Amino acid sequence: MVTSETLYHIFKYPWTTIALSSWKKYPHPSRPDVENVDLIRKDFDEKSGTLQTTRLLTMKLNQLPSWFERILGNASPRAYFIEDTFVDPKNKIMILSSRNVTFEKIVRLDEICTYTIDPNNGQWTQMKQEAKVTAFPPFISHKIEEACVGTFKQNASRVDFSLFF
Repeated sequence: MVTSETLYHIFKYPWTTIALSSWKKYPHPSRPDVENVDLIRKDFDEKSGTLQTTRLLTMKLNQLPSWFERILGNASPRAYFIEDTFVDPKNKIMILSSRNVTFEKIVRLDEICTYTIDPNNGQWTQMKQEAKVTAFPPFISHKIEEACVGTFKQNASRVDFSLFF
């Protein structure tokens, strides 16, 4: 079963400001769980002006529900995520797609953030943030999925602070 959530947010800043700020959102005091961000790949297409990157995010696992800690056992206190980014400054679109690589046999977390010009105000930026969670352990998959979506919503509420640090 898949549990998903879609959130929208309007930033009262131009698309260019938001696109540039997204590269500086970590580390940040509101997200102490994000320990490190490493650039793995960077491709710039001179003809189209688009940029594609892959980054590795290292996150500290804090405050997991005790029942989830029992499932993970003596696992590392860190989780790793891959983030693929596509930036098209000509068409004013930026797409960040991330997925977990840690615990992927237990739970799969996929998040896509799409930044575009707000259709109602060309000076603002609209973000569409989608999360899909698929847990695999029988009998408790829904509980894992709901816990992960809850964390997604909590982290999404801090987006303003992270982008403008």
